[in-house]
Amino acid sequence: MKTSSFTRLAVASALLVSVAGMASAAPTDGPFFRAVLTHGSAPATIISNEMVWHGSGSTLSAGQSEDRPLFVCQTLARDVGALDTFEVQGAAVAKDMLEKCNVKAHK
Repeated sequence: MKTSSFTRLAVASALLVSVAGMASAAPTDGPFFRAVLTHGSAPATIISNEMVWHGSGSTLSAGQSEDRPLFVCQTLARDVGALDTFEVQGAAVAKDMLEKCNVKAHK
C-alpha cells in the first residue's frame, strides 16, 4: 500500500503538534505557587481554599490550581496575613497585583 505525500505530511504534523503540547505541559521545577509572609513564620501545613500549602520559615508553597492567581493570592492572604511576595511558576507577580492581594489580608 502506497502512502501519499499529503498523508505522510499530515501524520508528521499531528505528531509534531502532540509532542509540542506535551513539552508545554511538562511540570516546572519547584512549586507552582510560592508566597513569603510579611510577618511571622508560616505554618508547616495549611489548607486555604481547598489547596494544601507547605510552609518553611516564612515561605509557603503549593501546587497548581484551576483558580486565577489573584484569587489564590487573596485567599491565602486572608488566611495567613499579608504577603511580601507571591510567585506563579517562579515569576513574582506585579506590585499592583500584590497590593490587591494584600487588601484581603486579615488584620
